[in-house]
Amino acid sequence: LTGCAFISLIYLFRFSYKIGDSVNVELFDRINVSARFIFEISRRSSLIAAVYISFCITGIYFSTLPIGAYTIGYSIFSGAVIVIAYLLPMIPVRRSISQKKNLLLDKFEQLLQQEFEYSISNSTLNKSNYDITKFKTLNEMHDKVTKITTLPIGFKTLWNSLYIILITL
Repeated sequence: LTGCAFISLIYLFRFSYKIGDSVNVELFDRINVSARFIFEISRRSSLIAAVYISFCITGIYFSTLPIGAYTIGYSIFSGAVIVIAYLLPMIPVRRSISQKKNLLLDKFEQLLQQEFEYSISNSTLNKSNYDITKFKTLNEMHDKVTKITTLPIGFKTLWNSLYIILITL
């Protein structure tokens, strides 16, 4: 049964990689239908893995096997499987968001450099003060884009899955 569960997870990961590259996710609006589908698959696979693993751990505790290093090792491995089941389907979406973020940051940095060079040349030629509002605005927008997270996850489902495992310990 464990082998079937792992094979199912492997197929899920392959499927999510294939469709993840075609998902169109925007930096400021990540709630479109295809992205929501990836997030929901990720959430449900993590919860299903958590329930299955909690049944396995509970079965081990009620068996005649001594509780020792193997049980603790399996529990740690199970927690890793839950985290992987949640995060792995989101890697293509994260890669897309990261690429878009980097392109936008490059554009802002070019605009900031151009504005800086213009301000220096304008102030030396005209010997007047330069209005820096455009530079400040560009810098603020650059900072907002820098603060955007590239991993579009909510950890609530992941923590709930790990709590199921911890309860069985």
